[in-house]
Amino acid sequence: MKDPGVKNLINTVAGGNSAGIRYVSGISEGHTAYVASEIVKETKGQLLIAASSYDKAKQLEEYLSFFAAEKKIPFQQV
Repeated sequence: MKDPGVKNLINTVAGGNSAGIRYVSGISEGHTAYVASEIVKETKGQLLIAASSYDKAKQLEEYLSFFAAEKKIPFQQV
């Protein structure tokens, strides 16, 4: 994805590989999955994503599997 706004969001949320809590809202599930996969690639770390419902979480899991096809995406309902 070449959108400079999305790339800027990824750089901002990734925070220069520093640990911490980031809060992002207002982007679609598809963009959330893309941004999340890029942040994990950039930081080489883990990421926790909270969804507002089980259905939205399952949808996000599908989107994430597209961007991270070679990796297992663990899904846990709490």
